[in-house]
Amino acid sequence: MAAPGTWFFPLLLNCRYLRQSSQMTRQIALIAFALAVLTLGSSALLVVWDIHPQLFPSHAHDYLAAFSLGVIAIAWIVWQAARKASGPDWLKALLLAAAFVFWGANQFWPDSPSATLYNDLAVGLFVLDVFLSMAGGAGGTLANSGRPRQSAENKETAASL
Repeated sequence: MAAPGTWFFPLLLNCRYLRQSSQMTRQIALIAFALAVLTLGSSALLVVWDIHPQLFPSHAHDYLAAFSLGVIAIAWIVWQAARKASGPDWLKALLLAAAFVFWGANQFWPDSPSATLYNDLAVGLFVLDVFLSMAGGAGGTLANSGRPRQSAENKETAASL
């Protein structure tokens, strides 16, 4: 298995949002990527828990799941800061992060009387996120809502007229 730096840093540096970004933007993106990698690791531990639950203390699954969901929400918000998201994209990012946080709350407090509410809020926010992505076109931004995306062929045809 390759060392994390052999794939992690080239992936970060090749990111289209960061190719010509400032040092500060790259540092913010590095934080977001580090949080995402941490989340991948904790998610892998969830799979290990599924295979060998006896290796973990009681309630470890609840904590690992909530941690993964909460940290990926933070990573997503930090990533939006790194890519200097537009206002509509910030709104979508906050909705998605909130969905992950509510899902995490449901995982962390599964026996709480509010667990079903947390779950339902997460589902509703995930559905809203997908709807807004569909309404915004392939780019997934609200700024593009209602405007059909033009294919390269259509652009060439329009330019030749």
